[in-house]
Amino acid sequence: MDGKLWVPESIRTEVIDAVHSSPETGHPGLAKTLFHLKKSYYWPNMHLVIKQFLRNCHPCRRAKTSQDRYHGLLNPLQVADQPWRHISIDFVVKLPTTKRGNNTIAVIVCRLSKRRILEPMSNIGKGTDIEATAKLVYLSIRRQGVGMIDSFVSDQGP
Repeated sequence: MDGKLWVPESIRTEVIDAVHSSPETGHPGLAKTLFHLKKSYYWPNMHLVIKQFLRNCHPCRRAKTSQDRYHGLLNPLQVADQPWRHISIDFVVKLPTTKRGNNTIAVIVCRLSKRRILEPMSNIGKGTDIEATAKLVYLSIRRQGVGMIDSFVSDQGP
């Protein structure tokens, strides 16, 4: 087609990469990459193949600005002043089930001393209710010989 080279499917990715990642072009967008390739090369559905390649180009994805909505300011956590009064909790999930039916480990961490308690749990894969988790945390902290918890941090949603 007009003296252009037809590129077989097996090497199209390498041809696109050579043009798109070259120091002269420097990772241009879809229009410029297509413009540079159309000068010398041709294959069917060129536009779609190049679009798919650019969607997966790691340097381009890293450099592209986020289109997410503004999430607001971060709120700093309260400074811990006594051991086991300010704790965080996280879960290690999808473990092999034990003889007692446990398949999860609750990791409870004191934010002041960084000491941790590991408690076995069950049914976290199906969703654990807040009452079971609260009871587990209360009994675990009570064994430490301290009073009530002032702050509780988790990334497990509501």
